[in-house]
Amino acid sequence: GCGAATLSISYYDLGYATGEMAAKILAEGADISTMPVEFAPNVTKKYNAANCEALGITPPDDYVAIG
Repeated sequence: GCGAATLSISYYDLGYATGEMAAKILAEGADISTMPVEFAPNVTKKYNAANCEALGITPPDDYVAIG
């Protein structure tokens, strides 16, 4: 509730990517000390409409209202 906007992630997608990394380590013998850091593959841009209105903020067109 208190923020104006956020980049929301899918915990399913994040878990899937983590599983793929684990498979590289366990099945393929990847060296974890040389593996690149990976991030959530997709984000959803969301904003709190009530807070933005109260603060006089107009969110960018590619943001979606929460709730």
